[in-house]
Amino acid sequence: MERLSHLDLYSIQRRLERYKVITMWKLYVKMIPDPFNIDFKESSRNGPWSPRRVGKATSQKINTLISNSFGSSSLALFNEIPAYVKYHFTIDSMKHSLDSYEEHIPDLPPIANYGTQNRNSIMEWHHMGAGIKPPLPAGYS
Repeated sequence: MERLSHLDLYSIQRRLERYKVITMWKLYVKMIPDPFNIDFKESSRNGPWSPRRVGKATSQKINTLISNSFGSSSLALFNEIPAYVKYHFTIDSMKHSLDSYEEHIPDLPPIANYGTQNRNSIMEWHHMGAGIKPPLPAGYS
């Protein structure tokens, strides 16, 4: 773990979550075609968001597959990210804002045969109330 921070790298899981958030942002600003037909909405508190798709199949196995799919899990992550990270006009400024935000979230990936607090997801850190209070950029309150 110390090696990752020494090299200024995120864990594989955090990189995957970052990719998902960036992809959802690109869909939101219509930078790439939307294969999921996502209906983004605006919220004064959370900024852009979209209802997460949930399975309506009679089989729990199918519902789990839907819930864990790229589209559904990416939307859940995108909805967790604060509005000030999502309101950017360029990909570089959005990535910079996302990096600044993620600096304040612990990145402690699970290690085999060792106990962990959680599975290291941004969503789980939020729900645990891990004291994630990144400073707001100028102009946000």
